[in-house]
Amino acid sequence: MEKSGIYGIPNHTARCLAPVAAEQERNRFLVGTTDRTDNEIHLLDFEEDDFEISSLVYRHPRDVWAITPSPTRVDMLFTAYTKVDDGAISMGASLWKMPSTEIDDQNKFRPKPNLQLEEVLKLDSGSAQPSRIAGILCDPGSTTTDTVVTLEDRCLQIWNIDLGSSSVRALRSLDANPHPTPDIPSYLTAGAWNPHAAEQIVSACGGEVAGWDLRIDRQAFHIGGAHSDTIRSIDCNPNRPHILVTASDDRSVRFWDVRNADAPIKEVSGHSHWIWAVAFNKSHDQLVLTSSSDCQVNLHNIISISSAPFGESEESSDDDGADRGTDSGVKKGEHASTEKGERDTSKKTKKPGDSLAATYDQHEESVYSVAWSPADPWIFGSLSHDGRVVVNLVPQTLKYQILL
Repeated sequence: MEKSGIYGIPNHTARCLAPVAAEQERNRFLVGTTDRTDNEIHLLDFEEDDFEISSLVYRHPRDVWAITPSPTRVDMLFTAYTKVDDGAISMGASLWKMPSTEIDDQNKFRPKPNLQLEEVLKLDSGSAQPSRIAGILCDPGSTTTDTVVTLEDRCLQIWNIDLGSSSVRALRSLDANPHPTPDIPSYLTAGAWNPHAAEQIVSACGGEVAGWDLRIDRQAFHIGGAHSDTIRSIDCNPNRPHILVTASDDRSVRFWDVRNADAPIKEVSGHSHWIWAVAFNKSHDQLVLTSSSDCQVNLHNIISISSAPFGESEESSDDDGADRGTDSGVKKGEHASTEKGERDTSKKTKKPGDSLAATYDQHEESVYSVAWSPADPWIFGSLSHDGRVVVNLVPQTLKYQILL
């Protein structure tokens, strides 16, 4: 195992880890804690040269169940949290501003005590507060933070934000639970903003996936029975339109082409328990991270359906390079060829096939989040329930294989 950077949050549990998306020069992540009292936001900076993580700690008034950094401002972030009003428990969301940060001569954060977040605005529609907020989505391709979507209970709540006047307006609510799955919780559990279509949101409800066109507030596509259990995470391929990945409590990770979603185009395994997170590498989409309640993080190298040139088969490919890979015949509910040696021998590929590139067992509790660095495509972090953050590098042999 190559060297790692390790950071622990003492006496706190945590579930949320996110890259500071607007930061392009440094490896920075945000972590939110989930305790009853005395919660915190940790801004982490990973220095690759010495594998050390420095931090700034901000007080947060409530437990953090979702965290989304602004895609345009390095000093702003959204959080979703629980709150109690007159004995009733619900969830709320706010936009916060962090005080300016300072770096010392050794490229580390200059510690400051008792840092406070400034609440810029609340996402409050004035109606009944949601019992769940599964996530807060911002358009990753936008140059302004003017449209935000919250995943609430069974709907998408769409907001308009004016940072100049620190004002927010609830535009509309879109019913996102038209086809509840029997015996699976029928509330929203995951979502993603399509980086190739500013008007499209992808959401998961139970074991089903749907795409939503915000221009007309209609369903753009639907994948019924995508998984046999609750979907915990969704991500869109940053380099190939129409391709997305889902991870579920059924211990499977499935890749989909939404233009023909009768069956997944690829399925991989490798975890022995619920899978909490999945994330495409934003530069090299063949690299996919997953994390699970089995306390492991897996790094998958999925060449066959990636945008990598050597991912195309020698015999066939779509006009847009959308090779359906070796698992195009998979039926829902059935296991496709996994990464442990099973391969379709009817086609020859120019380079080695898909693989489980590395497994990281540095956590002792469920690993709820994984995230790629916003500044370096070869660096990623993971967070377990006990507040342990581990930052790793893609193995050099795999890195050179991809670059050469």
